Order: sequence, then structure tokens, then C-alpha cells
Amino acid sequence: MSQKLYIKIKKQIQSLPLYWKTWFITTLTLIATLIIFFLVYSTFATKFLENNQQKKFDKTVNQIVEEIEKNGINEEKLNQYSLEGYSIFISSNNELIYPNYSNALSTTATESSTLSNVIQIGPATSINSFENGNSSLSTSKRILYKNIWLSLDVYYPVVVNSKEIKSILIDTTPYFVLIGIIVSFGISWIYSRYFVAKINKLNLLVHEMSTSSVSKEYVSQPGDEIQELKNNVYFMYQELQQTMAQLNIEMNRVKKLEEDRQIFMRGATHELKTPIMAMMTTLSGMIENIEGYEDQVYHLSLCYNRLQSMSRLVNEMLEVSRLEETVFSGETDINKLTLDVLEVYEYMIQDKEIELVVSQGKEQKVKIPERALQKIISNLIGNSVKYSPPKKKISILSNNHVWQISNHVNHIEKMDLKSIADPFISYDVEEEEYAKSHGLGLYIVVSLLEQYQYPYHFDLDNETKEFVFQIKMK
Repeated sequence: MSQKLYIKIKKQIQSLPLYWKTWFITTLTLIATLIIFFLVYSTFATKFLENNQQKKFDKTVNQIVEEIEKNGINEEKLNQYSLEGYSIFISSNNELIYPNYSNALSTTATESSTLSNVIQIGPATSINSFENGNSSLSTSKRILYKNIWLSLDVYYPVVVNSKEIKSILIDTTPYFVLIGIIVSFGISWIYSRYFVAKINKLNLLVHEMSTSSVSKEYVSQPGDEIQELKNNVYFMYQELQQTMAQLNIEMNRVKKLEEDRQIFMRGATHELKTPIMAMMTTLSGMIENIEGYEDQVYHLSLCYNRLQSMSRLVNEMLEVSRLEETVFSGETDINKLTLDVLEVYEYMIQDKEIELVVSQGKEQKVKIPERALQKIISNLIGNSVKYSPPKKKISILSNNHVWQISNHVNHIEKMDLKSIADPFISYDVEEEEYAKSHGLGLYIVVSLLEQYQYPYHFDLDNETKEFVFQIKMK
């Protein structure tokens, strides 16, 4: 058997269902038991037959001897043995006494020739062959009856009948049972070892799963129900690992969100507390006519500007609080939305004489709701217009891979790239107090992009003094 054929047969056997494997092993056990039994039986059948015939023959001869020793030659009883197939000859001083009927001479001649083939060493029993080739049992004994020595010659042809067969089967039944037990034990041991090995492998796999030490290079294999169970357990483990990985990502996201919320609340508290204290001081000075607060119109206008700034901050804080309400509601064309937002800032761009360069196609869909995407684009364009010095350039690029905006920034050396997207980080030191930014614009942009799982990247180029923000397309 070639190696390829052996491997092919092995794979076919392994792929058999457990039901057919059990059926095959059970059938194989029965067939093997029968084959081994018949091999043993065919080898020792002759011996069993000889022993059985010899026991029966010896028993009958002993009965005949006892009968003659007690009652002499009783022709009626001896004839019964003759009817059962036994040939009995009794002689005294070389004269035939039994049988003594008219045709005894012819019978005697025939049987005498037969008896001449018997090898005798005193009283003996042997198996001889007739002249026609049939086997027979024979024996010769000397019997003392009333001080007369009689010679007894008995022979019996070996004939297998139903009784003989039944007797042989009864004698061989223990051997048959023993062979069945041995064969069944051997095959069952091999079969059980096979399944124990598979179950141990499955237990080892489960143990490795509990310690997360399972190789990721597992290959599903066809096989029986146990192999399918092993495959399913591994696939379940893979799905569990993926679920745990996603859960860890979600936990880290929630943890970061909670940390950002705490930072945001501390910043919001500071941003609100400072102008409130300033307004309270101003109003208290005006009420108590403290020196320096005589110009009430001027100080009231300062309070009004601070209230406007606080109002914008509160609105931005409300926008931030709604960021967790993620709703995937179709797709939005980012190119069209960019043009719409640019129209809003058109007058500011013209007022600062900014050169606007837009390079984009007809349509580019992103899976972000229109309202959320509008906040992202509006904040990015608004920051670019606000922080760009007059007569500088703003570039917008959009294609299938990225949406990008870049603008020139003054005092770029003062900006910290690591904290530029944190809440309440602002660099508009030259603006009037009522127009100052609270530093939530870029924080809102980053939060929305992370929420909708869009990769982004921003950088500060110290050579060109440009701030670049990119949104990677999926």
C-alpha cells in the first residue's frame, strides 16, 4: 500500500461520523471473533472429535465389560449395543462364542480381518482404518467369568451425528466465549485509547484557552463529531477573543471618555468661574460707587461682552455633551458640504484677503450624519480662517483617500502639538476678550471623528509655518 493511498484511507476513516465508526468497530469485533474461533475450531476440531468419540467408546466398553462380568454373555443386551453400531466379538480359547448365529462365520471372517489391523499391547484401545478407508475405534480386553477367560473385541466406526456435533459445540463453548472476551477486550482497548486521546486533546485545548495560550494558527480539519466539537470550540474561542478585544477597546474608549469628561468639567468650571468673579467684582464696585467704576456704561459693556462669551461657552458645552449620541443615518457628501461651509465664511475670507485653493472631485461620500459632519468641517474651516494671517493661503484637498485642510499660523513655535486638541486650549491672544475662543473647536472635531471611527492626523510644520489636518477616507 502506497503512502498516498494510506493517507487517503486514513482521512476517510477520520471523517466518518461517530455512529458509523461505532458500527464498524462492533461489526469488526464480531467478525474477528468468529474468524478466530473458526480458525481455532478448524485446527482442533479433529482433536475434539477424537476425544469425544473416545470418551463415549470407553464408557460403552466399560458397560459391556461390567455386564459380562456380572451376567455373562447376554445376547439380548449385546444385540442392543450392536444396533447402536458397535461390533462385539467374544471368544474363548480362540473359539468364537458371540455372535453364534448362522451367518456368524462370514461376519467373523470379515471382522477378523478387520481386527487383525488392531495393534494390541494387552488390553488396548486404538483408532484404525477399515479397508474402505473409514476410521474406527477398537479395543481388546480379557474378562474372567466363572474362572473362564474370555477375549472381548469391540470396534465402533467413527460417525459424526447430531449428538456428536452438539457435544462438540458444548465442549467448545468455553473456548468461544474466551476468544470473544479476548478479541472484544483488545479491540475495545484500542478503540477506547483512540477516543481517550481525542478527548484529552480537546481537554488540553480547553485548558490552553483558559490560559489564553492557544496558537492562532489552528486549521479546521474534517472529521467525526468529536473533531467537529473541537473545531467549534476553537471557533468559539476565536469569537470570544475578538469580543474581548472589542470589549477592551470599548473599555479603553469609555475610560478615556471619562478622563476627558473630568478634564472638560474642570476646564469648564474654570472658564465659567473666572468671568463670573470678574463680573461680580465689577458690579459690586459700581453698586458701592468705588473709585474707578464711575463709568458705568463702559463697565456694563464689559459685563455684557463677558456674558456673550459665557453664552458661547455654554452652547459649546452643550454641543460637547451631545457627542455621545451617535446616530448612523446614511452617508453625507463631504465635498458638497465643504462648499456650503465655505459660503458661510466667504465674507471673512474676502475681508482678510485670504487665498483659497480648493481641489476636490464631484462627490465623496462619508458615513457621518450631515449635522455631525457639518460641525467637523465648520470648525476646521473656521479655525483656519480665524488663525490665518491676512493675505495668506488656505488649501483644501479632497479625494478617495483623504480630506485635508492646511493654513498658515502665526507664532507656531508657541503651539504644543500634543495638547492642541485638548479642551480649553486657545492661542488667540490678540483677539478681543468677547471674541476669544474657548478652545473647544478642535476638541469637538477629534471627538466626532473618533466616535464615527474615522482615522485622522494633524501636524505643525515649523518650516512652512502651516497647520495641516487630515481625515482618512474609509
